[in-house]
This record gives sequence, C-alpha cells and structure tokens, in this order.
Amino acid sequence: MTISELIRRRITGQLVTSRTDQETAASIDRLRAYDAGGALIRVGQLIQEAGVPPNPELIAEAVNVIVSIRCAETGRRVKEVAAVRGWTAGGGFHIAQLA
Repeated sequence: MTISELIRRRITGQLVTSRTDQETAASIDRLRAYDAGGALIRVGQLIQEAGVPPNPELIAEAVNVIVSIRCAETGRRVKEVAAVRGWTAGGGFHIAQLA
C-alpha cells in the first residue's frame, strides 16, 4: 500500500478494509528515514500532517516489508530489509530483520 493511499484511507476511515484490497497489495512508496523503525514513525507523522491522529496498530497491519537503501560511492545499496510483525502499546512496532 502506498503512503498516499494509507493516508487517504485513514482520513476516510477505510484503512480497516485494506487487508482485502488486492489492487494495492503490491504497491510501494518512498519516504526518508534512517531505518525501518524510523520509517514507521514517519508514516505516523505523515498521517498527523493530514490532521488525523495516527493509529500505529493499523500502520503495522498495512505495512508488510520495509527496505532501507543507502547511497554509496558505487551507487545505491540495500541497508536493511525488515518485516513488520505488529505493534503493541508496551513494545511499539515489532520488526524482524530479514536481511
């Protein structure tokens, strides 16, 4: 699901239905963050900028995999690949490093 689609659905109250939306199942988007955890926090910030309180449980449900890329002298390199496993109030986002 793209970030813009995530924000649009959150604003209109449709994010809960995203699990069954096959059209956006393979979508990607880019945002600036230092790592996977920071990317999820940034999604929440973007939702807040739209005037809606973020719901981290729904963010964790909507985002499956995060790929962090860094720039090197020889070009872009994958820094980390992480799977989002959920969110809890006591532990925040649960992220599993895949690579």
